[in-house]
Amino acid sequence: MACRMALLEALYPLTEVSRFRRRYDDDFIDRLNNRYSTFIFVVLGIIISTRQYVGDPITCWAPAQFTHEWVEYTNKYCWISNTYYVPMNENIPNKDENKQHYIAYYQWVPIMIFLQAVLFFTPSMIWKKLNSQSGIHVNKIVSVVGGAEHGSPEVRDKTIRFIIRNLDRALRSQREYRTGCFAQCRQTIAKNCFIIFGKRYGNYLIALYLFVKLLYIGNAVGQLFLLNEFLGDDYHLYGFEVVNEMVQGKNWTTSKRFPRVTLCDFQIRSLGNKIHDYTVQCALPINLFNEKVYIFIWFWLVFISFTTVMNFVLWMWTLFRRNRRQYVRKYLKIMHKNFAKADYTPSKEFCEDYLRQDGIFVLRLIAKNTNDVVVGEIIQAMWEFYKKHHQKTAKAYEEV
Repeated sequence: MACRMALLEALYPLTEVSRFRRRYDDDFIDRLNNRYSTFIFVVLGIIISTRQYVGDPITCWAPAQFTHEWVEYTNKYCWISNTYYVPMNENIPNKDENKQHYIAYYQWVPIMIFLQAVLFFTPSMIWKKLNSQSGIHVNKIVSVVGGAEHGSPEVRDKTIRFIIRNLDRALRSQREYRTGCFAQCRQTIAKNCFIIFGKRYGNYLIALYLFVKLLYIGNAVGQLFLLNEFLGDDYHLYGFEVVNEMVQGKNWTTSKRFPRVTLCDFQIRSLGNKIHDYTVQCALPINLFNEKVYIFIWFWLVFISFTTVMNFVLWMWTLFRRNRRQYVRKYLKIMHKNFAKADYTPSKEFCEDYLRQDGIFVLRLIAKNTNDVVVGEIIQAMWEFYKKHHQKTAKAYEEV
Protein backbone atom coordinates (compact mmCIF):
# COMPACT_ATOMS: atom_id res chain seq x y z
CA MET A 1 0.00 0.00 0.00
CA ALA A 2 2.84 2.40 0.87
CA CYS A 3 4.52 1.78 -2.49
CA ARG A 4 1.26 2.37 -4.31
CA MET A 5 0.66 5.65 -2.45
CA ALA A 6 4.18 6.78 -3.28
CA LEU A 7 3.59 5.95 -6.92
CA LEU A 8 0.32 7.92 -6.99
CA GLU A 9 2.05 10.88 -5.33
CA ALA A 10 4.74 10.73 -8.00
CA LEU A 11 2.14 10.58 -10.75
CA TYR A 12 0.00 13.36 -9.33
CA PRO A 13 2.16 16.25 -10.54
CA LEU A 14 2.31 14.60 -13.95
CA THR A 15 -1.44 14.55 -14.23
CA GLU A 16 -1.57 18.17 -13.12
CA VAL A 17 0.92 19.10 -15.84
CA SER A 18 -1.06 17.12 -18.40
CA ARG A 19 -4.18 19.15 -17.61
CA PHE A 20 -2.39 22.30 -18.71
CA ARG A 21 -0.82 20.54 -21.70
CA ARG A 22 -4.31 19.40 -22.77
CA ARG A 23 -3.35 15.95 -23.99
CA TYR A 24 -5.80 14.20 -26.23
CA ASP A 25 -6.92 10.68 -27.05
CA ASP A 26 -7.09 11.39 -30.79
CA ASP A 27 -4.86 12.68 -33.58
CA PHE A 28 -4.35 16.09 -35.16
CA ILE A 29 -6.97 15.58 -37.88
CA ASP A 30 -9.56 14.77 -35.22
CA ARG A 31 -8.66 17.95 -33.38
CA LEU A 32 -8.89 19.83 -36.67
CA ASN A 33 -12.51 18.70 -36.80
CA ASN A 34 -13.70 18.77 -33.22
CA ARG A 35 -11.65 21.63 -31.79
CA TYR A 36 -10.40 24.04 -34.44
CA SER A 37 -13.45 23.80 -36.68
CA THR A 38 -15.80 24.17 -33.72
CA PHE A 39 -13.87 27.23 -32.53
CA ILE A 40 -13.91 28.80 -36.00
CA PHE A 41 -17.66 28.35 -36.43
CA VAL A 42 -18.44 29.64 -32.94
CA VAL A 43 -16.38 32.77 -33.62
CA LEU A 44 -18.09 33.29 -36.99
CA GLY A 45 -21.50 32.83 -35.37
CA ILE A 46 -20.71 35.42 -32.70
CA ILE A 47 -19.44 37.93 -35.27
CA ILE A 48 -22.46 37.54 -37.54
CA SER A 49 -24.87 37.73 -34.58
CA THR A 50 -23.21 40.96 -33.47
CA ARG A 51 -23.48 42.46 -36.94
CA GLN A 52 -27.14 41.51 -37.17
CA TYR A 53 -28.34 42.69 -33.78
CA VAL A 54 -26.11 45.77 -33.43
CA GLY A 55 -26.98 48.29 -36.11
CA ASP A 56 -29.35 48.07 -39.05
CA PRO A 57 -29.08 44.74 -40.90
CA ILE A 58 -31.55 45.95 -43.56
CA THR A 59 -32.51 49.38 -44.92
CA CYS A 60 -35.46 49.82 -47.30
CA TRP A 61 -36.18 52.64 -49.71
CA ALA A 62 -39.68 53.64 -48.56
CA PRO A 63 -42.11 55.91 -50.45
CA ALA A 64 -41.88 59.62 -49.69
CA GLN A 65 -45.23 59.73 -47.91
CA PHE A 66 -44.06 57.22 -45.29
CA THR A 67 -43.47 58.70 -41.85
CA HIS A 68 -40.50 57.72 -39.69
CA GLU A 69 -42.59 55.10 -37.89
CA TRP A 70 -43.73 53.66 -41.20
CA VAL A 71 -40.13 53.42 -42.41
CA GLU A 72 -39.15 51.52 -39.25
CA TYR A 73 -42.10 49.20 -39.70
CA THR A 74 -41.07 48.58 -43.33
CA ASN A 75 -37.50 47.74 -42.33
CA LYS A 76 -38.59 45.35 -39.58
CA TYR A 77 -41.22 43.66 -41.71
CA CYS A 78 -38.86 43.13 -44.63
CA TRP A 79 -36.22 41.75 -42.23
CA ILE A 80 -38.48 39.08 -40.74
CA SER A 81 -40.13 38.22 -44.08
CA ASN A 82 -38.47 36.76 -47.16
CA THR A 83 -37.22 39.25 -49.71
CA TYR A 84 -36.43 38.26 -53.28
CA TYR A 85 -33.82 39.18 -55.84
CA VAL A 86 -34.46 40.59 -59.32
CA PRO A 87 -31.56 41.91 -61.46
CA MET A 88 -31.73 45.59 -62.34
CA ASN A 89 -32.15 44.84 -66.05
CA GLU A 90 -35.30 42.73 -65.48
CA ASN A 91 -38.86 43.83 -64.77
CA ILE A 92 -40.32 43.47 -61.29
CA PRO A 93 -42.90 40.63 -61.40
CA ASN A 94 -46.48 41.28 -60.46
CA LYS A 95 -47.86 39.92 -57.19
CA ASP A 96 -49.63 37.10 -59.08
CA GLU A 97 -46.47 36.06 -60.89
CA ASN A 98 -44.07 33.46 -59.56
CA LYS A 99 -41.12 35.19 -57.91
CA GLN A 100 -37.80 33.37 -58.09
CA HIS A 101 -34.65 33.73 -56.01
CA TYR A 102 -36.30 34.22 -52.65
CA ILE A 103 -33.74 35.14 -50.00
CA ALA A 104 -34.91 33.29 -46.91
CA TYR A 105 -31.68 32.52 -45.07
CA TYR A 106 -30.18 35.77 -43.78
CA GLN A 107 -32.22 35.79 -40.54
CA TRP A 108 -31.05 32.26 -39.70
CA VAL A 109 -27.36 32.47 -40.57
CA PRO A 110 -26.08 32.68 -36.94
CA ILE A 111 -28.26 29.75 -35.86
CA MET A 112 -27.07 27.64 -38.80
CA ILE A 113 -23.42 28.39 -38.09
CA PHE A 114 -23.81 27.50 -34.40
CA LEU A 115 -25.53 24.27 -35.50
CA GLN A 116 -22.54 23.49 -37.73
CA ALA A 117 -20.24 23.99 -34.74
CA VAL A 118 -22.31 21.47 -32.75
CA LEU A 119 -22.16 18.99 -35.64
CA PHE A 120 -18.37 19.22 -35.74
CA PHE A 121 -18.13 18.56 -32.01
CA THR A 122 -20.66 15.71 -31.83
CA PRO A 123 -18.38 12.85 -33.12
CA SER A 124 -15.83 13.80 -30.46
CA MET A 125 -18.47 13.43 -27.74
CA ILE A 126 -19.45 10.01 -29.08
CA TRP A 127 -15.80 8.90 -29.07
CA LYS A 128 -15.14 10.15 -25.54
CA LYS A 129 -18.34 8.61 -24.23
CA LEU A 130 -17.88 5.14 -25.73
CA ASN A 131 -14.11 4.58 -25.63
CA SER A 132 -14.10 4.51 -21.83
CA GLN A 133 -16.34 1.44 -21.94
CA SER A 134 -13.49 -0.59 -23.43
CA GLY A 135 -11.72 -0.80 -20.07
CA ILE A 136 -8.69 1.02 -21.51
CA HIS A 137 -8.79 4.66 -20.45
CA VAL A 138 -7.02 6.06 -23.48
CA ASN A 139 -7.31 9.68 -22.46
CA LYS A 140 -5.84 9.09 -19.00
CA ILE A 141 -3.02 6.95 -20.38
CA VAL A 142 -2.03 9.54 -22.98
CA SER A 143 -2.31 12.34 -20.40
CA VAL A 144 -0.07 10.59 -17.89
CA VAL A 145 2.47 9.66 -20.56
CA GLY A 146 2.44 13.23 -21.83
CA GLY A 147 3.23 14.49 -18.37
CA ALA A 148 6.06 11.99 -17.96
CA GLU A 149 7.60 13.04 -21.26
CA HIS A 150 9.50 15.88 -19.57
CA GLY A 151 9.81 14.33 -16.13
CA SER A 152 12.88 12.87 -14.45
CA PRO A 153 14.03 9.35 -15.44
CA GLU A 154 12.89 7.93 -12.10
CA VAL A 155 9.41 9.38 -12.37
CA ARG A 156 9.16 8.35 -16.01
CA ASP A 157 10.12 4.75 -15.17
CA LYS A 158 7.48 4.62 -12.43
CA THR A 159 4.91 6.06 -14.82
CA ILE A 160 5.73 3.52 -17.52
CA ARG A 161 5.48 0.63 -15.04
CA PHE A 162 2.17 1.97 -13.80
CA ILE A 163 0.80 2.22 -17.37
CA ILE A 164 2.04 -1.24 -18.32
CA ARG A 165 0.31 -2.88 -15.37
CA ASN A 166 -2.95 -1.10 -16.16
CA LEU A 167 -2.73 -2.00 -19.84
CA ASP A 168 -1.91 -5.60 -18.98
CA ARG A 169 -4.97 -5.85 -16.71
CA ALA A 170 -7.21 -4.40 -19.40
CA LEU A 171 -5.80 -6.57 -22.20
CA ARG A 172 -6.04 -9.77 -20.15
CA SER A 173 -9.54 -9.04 -18.88
CA GLN A 174 -10.78 -8.67 -22.47
CA ARG A 175 -9.39 -11.99 -23.58
CA GLU A 176 -11.73 -14.65 -24.99
CA TYR A 177 -11.54 -17.68 -22.71
CA ARG A 178 -14.05 -19.79 -24.58
CA THR A 179 -12.63 -22.56 -26.74
CA GLY A 180 -13.96 -24.36 -29.76
CA CYS A 181 -14.09 -24.01 -33.51
CA PHE A 182 -16.57 -21.16 -33.59
CA ALA A 183 -14.67 -19.10 -31.05
CA GLN A 184 -11.42 -19.53 -32.99
CA CYS A 185 -13.14 -18.60 -36.26
CA ARG A 186 -14.53 -15.44 -34.73
CA GLN A 187 -11.11 -14.48 -33.40
CA THR A 188 -9.50 -15.11 -36.81
CA ILE A 189 -12.10 -12.96 -38.60
CA ALA A 190 -11.73 -10.20 -36.02
CA LYS A 191 -7.95 -10.11 -36.53
CA ASN A 192 -8.29 -9.50 -40.26
CA CYS A 193 -11.43 -7.38 -40.67
CA PHE A 194 -14.21 -5.62 -38.77
CA ILE A 195 -17.09 -7.89 -39.66
CA ILE A 196 -16.88 -8.99 -36.03
CA PHE A 197 -15.70 -6.53 -33.42
CA GLY A 198 -15.91 -6.11 -29.69
CA LYS A 199 -13.87 -5.98 -26.50
CA ARG A 200 -13.40 -9.78 -26.49
CA TYR A 201 -11.92 -9.64 -29.98
CA GLY A 202 -9.35 -6.96 -29.22
CA ASN A 203 -10.63 -4.51 -31.83
CA TYR A 204 -13.35 -2.55 -30.04
CA LEU A 205 -11.36 0.69 -29.75
CA ILE A 206 -10.05 0.74 -33.30
CA ALA A 207 -13.47 -0.13 -34.75
CA LEU A 208 -15.07 2.65 -32.72
CA TYR A 209 -12.31 5.06 -33.75
CA LEU A 210 -12.79 4.31 -37.45
CA PHE A 211 -16.55 4.72 -37.04
CA VAL A 212 -15.95 8.17 -35.53
CA LYS A 213 -13.64 8.97 -38.46
CA LEU A 214 -16.50 8.12 -40.81
CA LEU A 215 -18.73 10.44 -38.79
CA TYR A 216 -16.21 13.24 -39.28
CA ILE A 217 -16.15 12.59 -43.03
CA GLY A 218 -19.93 12.38 -43.25
CA ASN A 219 -20.24 15.60 -41.25
CA ALA A 220 -17.84 17.61 -43.43
CA VAL A 221 -19.27 16.37 -46.74
CA GLY A 222 -22.83 16.46 -45.49
CA GLN A 223 -22.51 20.09 -44.40
CA LEU A 224 -21.77 21.10 -47.99
CA PHE A 225 -25.12 19.64 -49.06
CA LEU A 226 -26.85 20.94 -45.93
CA LEU A 227 -25.79 24.45 -46.92
CA ASN A 228 -26.87 23.66 -50.45
CA GLU A 229 -30.42 23.27 -49.11
CA PHE A 230 -30.06 26.25 -46.79
CA LEU A 231 -28.65 28.72 -49.31
CA GLY A 232 -29.83 27.12 -52.56
CA ASP A 233 -28.36 27.53 -56.05
CA ASP A 234 -25.83 24.66 -55.94
CA TYR A 235 -23.71 25.89 -53.04
CA HIS A 236 -21.57 22.73 -53.22
CA LEU A 237 -20.13 24.17 -56.47
CA TYR A 238 -19.69 27.69 -55.11
CA GLY A 239 -15.94 27.53 -54.61
CA PHE A 240 -15.33 26.33 -58.16
CA GLU A 241 -17.41 29.22 -59.49
CA VAL A 242 -15.43 31.73 -57.42
CA VAL A 243 -12.09 30.34 -58.64
CA ASN A 244 -13.31 30.31 -62.24
CA GLU A 245 -14.42 33.95 -62.04
CA MET A 246 -11.13 34.96 -60.45
CA VAL A 247 -9.19 33.23 -63.24
CA GLN A 248 -11.31 34.94 -65.89
CA GLY A 249 -10.86 38.32 -64.21
CA LYS A 250 -14.56 38.76 -63.41
CA ASN A 251 -16.01 40.34 -60.28
CA TRP A 252 -16.35 37.32 -57.99
CA THR A 253 -17.68 39.39 -55.06
CA THR A 254 -21.17 39.76 -56.54
CA SER A 255 -23.41 36.70 -56.51
CA LYS A 256 -27.12 36.09 -56.79
CA ARG A 257 -26.75 33.88 -53.69
CA PHE A 258 -25.84 36.92 -51.58
CA PRO A 259 -27.46 39.93 -53.22
CA ARG A 260 -26.90 43.32 -51.65
CA VAL A 261 -30.14 44.77 -53.03
CA THR A 262 -33.46 42.88 -52.88
CA LEU A 263 -37.18 43.59 -53.18
CA CYS A 264 -39.83 43.25 -50.51
CA ASP A 265 -43.62 43.05 -50.94
CA PHE A 266 -46.00 43.91 -48.13
CA GLN A 267 -49.55 45.09 -47.59
CA ILE A 268 -50.97 47.87 -45.42
CA ARG A 269 -54.57 47.74 -44.27
CA SER A 270 -56.34 51.10 -43.83
CA LEU A 271 -59.81 52.20 -42.73
CA GLY A 272 -62.66 50.77 -44.73
CA ASN A 273 -60.85 47.45 -45.04
CA LYS A 274 -58.78 48.77 -47.92
CA ILE A 275 -55.51 46.98 -48.60
CA HIS A 276 -52.59 48.82 -50.18
CA ASP A 277 -49.82 46.83 -51.85
CA TYR A 278 -46.26 48.11 -51.69
CA THR A 279 -43.02 46.92 -53.22
CA VAL A 280 -39.87 48.50 -51.81
CA GLN A 281 -36.21 48.09 -52.59
CA CYS A 282 -34.03 47.06 -49.66
CA ALA A 283 -30.30 47.02 -49.03
CA LEU A 284 -28.82 44.02 -47.18
CA PRO A 285 -25.36 45.11 -46.00
CA ILE A 286 -25.13 41.92 -43.93
CA ASN A 287 -24.86 39.94 -47.16
CA LEU A 288 -21.61 41.70 -47.96
CA PHE A 289 -20.17 39.90 -44.94
CA ASN A 290 -22.15 36.68 -45.37
CA GLU A 291 -20.70 36.21 -48.84
CA LYS A 292 -17.10 36.31 -47.58
CA VAL A 293 -17.97 34.04 -44.66
CA TYR A 294 -19.55 31.37 -46.86
CA ILE A 295 -16.70 31.48 -49.35
CA PHE A 296 -14.34 30.71 -46.47
CA ILE A 297 -16.70 28.02 -45.14
CA TRP A 298 -16.81 26.30 -48.54
CA PHE A 299 -13.03 26.07 -48.81
CA TRP A 300 -12.72 25.03 -45.15
CA LEU A 301 -15.26 22.21 -45.56
CA VAL A 302 -13.52 20.96 -48.70
CA PHE A 303 -10.14 21.08 -46.92
CA ILE A 304 -11.52 19.25 -43.86
CA SER A 305 -13.22 16.63 -46.07
CA PHE A 306 -10.05 15.93 -48.05
CA THR A 307 -7.70 15.73 -45.05
CA THR A 308 -10.10 13.55 -43.05
CA VAL A 309 -10.58 11.12 -45.94
CA MET A 310 -6.81 10.84 -46.43
CA ASN A 311 -6.34 10.37 -42.68
CA PHE A 312 -8.98 7.61 -42.67
CA VAL A 313 -7.21 5.83 -45.56
CA LEU A 314 -3.90 6.10 -43.70
CA TRP A 315 -5.41 4.57 -40.57
CA MET A 316 -6.90 1.74 -42.63
CA TRP A 317 -3.46 1.07 -44.09
CA THR A 318 -1.96 0.77 -40.61
CA LEU A 319 -4.50 -1.90 -39.67
CA PHE A 320 -2.94 -4.58 -41.85
CA ARG A 321 -1.42 -7.32 -39.73
CA ARG A 322 1.97 -6.96 -41.38
CA ASN A 323 2.07 -3.23 -40.67
CA ARG A 324 1.15 -3.82 -37.03
CA ARG A 325 3.99 -6.29 -36.56
CA GLN A 326 6.46 -4.05 -38.36
CA TYR A 327 5.43 -1.11 -36.21
CA VAL A 328 6.19 -2.94 -32.95
CA ARG A 329 9.35 -4.66 -34.25
CA LYS A 330 10.75 -1.32 -35.38
CA TYR A 331 10.74 -0.04 -31.81
CA LEU A 332 11.95 -3.33 -30.40
CA LYS A 333 14.97 -3.28 -32.74
CA ILE A 334 15.76 0.31 -31.78
CA MET A 335 15.27 -0.02 -28.01
CA HIS A 336 16.20 -3.68 -27.46
CA LYS A 337 19.81 -4.36 -28.36
CA ASN A 338 19.45 -8.16 -28.03
CA PHE A 339 16.44 -8.38 -30.35
CA ALA A 340 17.26 -11.01 -33.00
CA LYS A 341 15.54 -13.21 -35.57
CA ALA A 342 14.80 -15.73 -32.84
CA ASP A 343 12.47 -13.13 -31.33
CA TYR A 344 10.39 -12.78 -34.50
CA THR A 345 7.95 -15.56 -33.62
CA PRO A 346 7.49 -14.41 -29.99
CA SER A 347 7.08 -10.83 -31.23
CA LYS A 348 4.37 -12.01 -33.63
CA GLU A 349 2.50 -13.58 -30.72
CA PHE A 350 3.18 -10.44 -28.70
CA CYS A 351 1.46 -8.32 -31.39
CA GLU A 352 -1.34 -10.63 -32.49
CA ASP A 353 -2.29 -12.46 -29.29
CA TYR A 354 -1.29 -10.10 -26.49
CA LEU A 355 -1.48 -6.48 -27.68
CA ARG A 356 -3.92 -7.19 -30.50
CA GLN A 357 -5.35 -4.31 -32.50
CA ASP A 358 -6.52 -2.21 -29.56
CA GLY A 359 -3.19 -2.40 -27.76
CA ILE A 360 -1.24 -1.30 -30.84
CA PHE A 361 -3.83 1.40 -31.47
CA VAL A 362 -3.21 2.85 -28.00
CA LEU A 363 0.53 2.84 -28.69
CA ARG A 364 -0.03 4.71 -31.94
CA LEU A 365 -2.13 7.33 -30.17
CA ILE A 366 0.61 7.76 -27.56
CA ALA A 367 3.11 8.23 -30.40
CA LYS A 368 0.94 10.88 -32.05
CA ASN A 369 0.65 12.84 -28.81
CA THR A 370 4.17 12.44 -27.39
CA ASN A 371 7.33 11.31 -29.20
CA ASP A 372 9.02 8.15 -30.48
CA VAL A 373 11.39 7.87 -27.50
CA VAL A 374 8.56 7.54 -24.98
CA VAL A 375 6.70 5.04 -27.17
CA GLY A 376 9.89 3.04 -27.63
CA GLU A 377 10.41 2.84 -23.88
CA ILE A 378 6.82 1.72 -23.33
CA ILE A 379 7.01 -0.99 -26.02
CA GLN A 380 10.33 -2.21 -24.68
CA ALA A 381 8.97 -2.39 -21.13
CA MET A 382 5.81 -4.17 -22.31
CA TRP A 383 7.93 -6.65 -24.27
CA GLU A 384 10.00 -7.45 -21.17
CA PHE A 385 6.83 -7.71 -19.06
CA TYR A 386 5.24 -10.02 -21.63
CA LYS A 387 8.25 -12.35 -21.78
CA LYS A 388 8.53 -12.46 -17.99
CA HIS A 389 4.89 -12.92 -17.03
CA HIS A 390 2.51 -13.57 -19.85
CA GLN A 391 4.50 -15.73 -22.23
CA LYS A 392 4.99 -18.37 -19.54
CA THR A 393 1.25 -18.69 -19.02
CA ALA A 394 0.20 -18.48 -22.67
CA LYS A 395 -0.09 -22.25 -23.01
CA ALA A 396 -2.12 -22.39 -19.80
CA TYR A 397 -4.66 -19.97 -21.29
CA GLU A 398 -4.90 -22.06 -24.45
CA GLU A 399 -5.60 -25.22 -22.43
CA VAL A 400 -8.44 -23.72 -20.37
